Amino acid sequence: MALGVRGGHNSLTEKDPLPLGEGRVRASRFVKDLRPSPALRAALSQGRGTCPEFISYSVHAIQAEIMWDLIIDGALDGVRNMAIDAALLDEVDHSSETKTILRFYGWQQPTISLGRNQKIERAVDAEYCKANGIDIVHRPTGGRAVLHDDELTYAVISNDSSYFGDTIYGNYKRVSEALCLGYTKFGVRAVLAPDTRKPEVFEDEGDPPCFVSPSRYELMVDGRKVVGSAQRRVRSSFLQHGSMPITCNYKELALATRLQDIAVLRREMAGLAEFLPQRPMIERLRSALIRAFQDYFSIEFRLRVQGPVDPVIA
Repeated sequence: MALGVRGGHNSLTEKDPLPLGEGRVRASRFVKDLRPSPALRAALSQGRGTCPEFISYSVHAIQAEIMWDLIIDGALDGVRNMAIDAALLDEVDHSSETKTILRFYGWQQPTISLGRNQKIERAVDAEYCKANGIDIVHRPTGGRAVLHDDELTYAVISNDSSYFGDTIYGNYKRVSEALCLGYTKFGVRAVLAPDTRKPEVFEDEGDPPCFVSPSRYELMVDGRKVVGSAQRRVRSSFLQHGSMPITCNYKELALATRLQDIAVLRREMAGLAEFLPQRPMIERLRSALIRAFQDYFSIEFRLRVQGPVDPVIA
C-alpha cells in the first residue's frame, strides 16, 4: 500500500497516482507534516476508533513515520564524492536516532577508486592514468579497483539494524535485494551471486580489479557482474556504495589496471546497456531504483540537499 496525494486536494489514497522519483518525495514531505484534526483527537480521547478519519489517519500515519533521506547529486570529482560518503557515515554513526540515507551520484571524469587499504602501485598503472586523464582516489570502504565513468553510483548509509541486520553479509543482502528489484523493474533480470568467487588472474599481475569476480550477494546478469559494491562498518553503522555501469570501457580498465587479458573483463562484467534494446537514461534508472527501495523496505523518502563538504576535513 503506497501513500499518495491527488491533485490539489491533499487526499490520502491506497493507490499511488504519483510518478516515480520527485513526485513521491514531495508527497512524503507533505505526509510527514500531517497532524490529527481536533475531531480525531476527540475521538481518540473517547476511545472511538471507527470514524473514517481515524481509519485513514492511523493507517497512513504509521507509514509516514518511516522516512529515509534521499540525496541526488550530479557529477562530482572523485575526492569530493568519497568525502561526502565518509561524512554521511560519520553523521549516521553519531546520530542518537535511527537514520538511513540513500545517495545517488556521478563522476566528473573517469576515476579509479581503490579500496582504503590498497596500494596504488599494486592496483593501477599511475602513469597511464595520469597520461589519459583518469583520476585515482581511495574509498573509505574496502575492496578492489573500480573504474567509474559511464555509470550511476549509489550509497546506502544506515544505523538501523531492524532493516539491514547487524552483519556485513546481512547489510549486503538487503541492499542488493533492493537493487535487484530496481533492475527487474527496469527490465533486466538480475540475480544475487550465491557466493564469492576468486578472480581468474595470475598472482604476479598485482591486485585484480573489482569487476573480474563477484562477491557474495553482488548483482549478476547472465553470469556477469553488473554492480560492484564495497562496505565499511563503524560500530553499529555502515556505509555501502557501489558502481552500476551503463557501459564498460574494457580496454581502458585493462590498461589502467595492467590486466593482460581483456577477455577476462568481457566475460566477467557488463554494463546495463548490454541487456537493453537501447541505452538507458540514468534518470530513469535512478527513478526505478528509488521506487524499488520504497517498495522493498516499505518506506518513503524526504529529499535532502547535501551541503558542501570539505574533502580535507572528511
